[in-house]
Amino acid sequence: MSRRRGGIDETAMIRELHKIMPHAGGTHTGSLVMEKTLEILIPTYRRPAGAAQAIESCLANPTERLSVRCNSNGYQPELEKYRNHDVRLTYECFATNRGVHANFLHLLQSTTARFCMLLSDEDSIDPDGVPRFLDFLDQCPESTRVVTSSIFDLEANRFYFRADDRFAGLELDLAVVMALSLVPSYMSGCVFSVRRLAEVDLAALFTASPGNAYPHIDVAWHLLRGGYLRTYQPQFVLKGKDIQEGGDGYSHRTSCESRAAENLDLNPNIYGAHARARQFYYSECLRSGLRSSIGLVAYYTAQLCWFAFFTNTVLGAGKVVMADRRRPVEEPVRLALEEARLANEFSGTPFAHLFMPVVSLPRFWQRIVLKIVGKSVGILQVFAIKVVVKGYWNCQRSERPPDPASLSPLGRYQTHVAASDGVSAGSEPAPPAETLNPSRKASTSRDWGKATR
Repeated sequence: MSRRRGGIDETAMIRELHKIMPHAGGTHTGSLVMEKTLEILIPTYRRPAGAAQAIESCLANPTERLSVRCNSNGYQPELEKYRNHDVRLTYECFATNRGVHANFLHLLQSTTARFCMLLSDEDSIDPDGVPRFLDFLDQCPESTRVVTSSIFDLEANRFYFRADDRFAGLELDLAVVMALSLVPSYMSGCVFSVRRLAEVDLAALFTASPGNAYPHIDVAWHLLRGGYLRTYQPQFVLKGKDIQEGGDGYSHRTSCESRAAENLDLNPNIYGAHARARQFYYSECLRSGLRSSIGLVAYYTAQLCWFAFFTNTVLGAGKVVMADRRRPVEEPVRLALEEARLANEFSGTPFAHLFMPVVSLPRFWQRIVLKIVGKSVGILQVFAIKVVVKGYWNCQRSERPPDPASLSPLGRYQTHVAASDGVSAGSEPAPPAETLNPSRKASTSRDWGKATR
C-alpha cells in the first residue's frame, strides 16, 4: 500500500529517488531524510503470537537505521495493536487471504529502505547484533544485490545455515551461488537491494503456480544476473520453534495437534509428492534457462544437487504428508509431469527426462543412483569452493560488473538483468543447507523448514 501525503505518493517518489540518489529517499516522521539501511519484511498468516515476537525482536534495538513492515494475509485482531505502534513499524493486512505470492509481492513492492530482509513469523533477530549487521550493509558497494545472513537454530543450539568463513568479504557471482547453493531454502535472512528490485519483474516471479513454491530464490537469481552476493557469518537471524498451524506449511490444518505421531502432517500442496514433482519441473526449467549465463561446471553442479534434493523429497513425502503415507509416488509424479508439459514448464533436458524413471526405480537402485549423484555433487562443490577461495573464480569486490570476457571459464557472467524466458520465473529453494564447509560433502537430506510466507 502506497503512502500518500497531500496528494503525493511518497512510496513512488522514494523509488524514483532511488534511481538517481542511491542512498537517499527514506522517510521519517513525514520528512525526507537519508533512507533506512534495512527494512525487515514479515509476511504472516494465522500466527499472531509468532508475528508479534518477530516484530518485537526487530524493534528491541532503538536504532533509527532499521524499520519493520509486517503484512497479514487476513485480519488478525491480536495484531491490530501494531498499527501506529512505532514510527519504525508499518503493519497492514489483507481483508481476506490472498495467498502467499500476493503477500510476498505486496511487501517487496512497498519497501523503501536501501535493503530489505525477509523474516519468517516463526523467527526473530538478535537485537544485540543489529548495529553490526547494519554496519555491514552500509559498507556493501552498489554491486552487492543479495546478502544471505547466517541462521542460528535456537532449539538445536547450532547454526542452521552459515556460509564458510572464507567467503566473508567476497562478492560472489551467480555461477558460484548456484553451484554452492548459497541462497538457502529457508527464506529468513535473505536480503535484497531494494533499488535493484525495481529492475526485476516481481509480478512475474510471484505468479501463483503449483511449482512456484519458493520465489525468493528466483528473485535472488534474477538480481545476481547483474550483480553479486555477499555472505554474513555472525549470528543475527534466530530460527524459532516450529509453529504447527497457519503459515504455508500448516495452512491446511485447523488444529495444532498432529493427526499421527509418525507423520508431520504438512501441507500436501507444498510438501506432497505431486507438489514436489511440480516444483522440480518448474525450477529445473528455469535453471536450464541459465545455462549460458553460468557455465557448464556450475550448471551441472546445481542441476545434480537439485535433482537429488527433489528426488529425496518426493520419495520422503509419505513421512510428512498424511495423504501420501501409503501411496506409491509414481502416480502423482506422472500427473505432475503431464501438468508441467501442459503448463510449458518442462525443459526437455536429460535431467527433466530422468526424474520420472529414477523415482520409479526399485528402492535399492534409487539408493545407488542417489549415492552416485550425492558423491558427484560433493566432489564438484569441494572443487568449486577451492577455486573460489584461491581466487580463480570471479569473486571480488567491484563497484562495476566485470567484463564477461575477463572471467574464468568456470563461471560466465551476464552483466544485464535478463527477463524471464517463458516460465513465470520461479521456484525452488536451494537444497537444505547448514554450514557450507569444504570438508563436508553436499547434503541431500530433506529440509522440512516451514519458512512462513
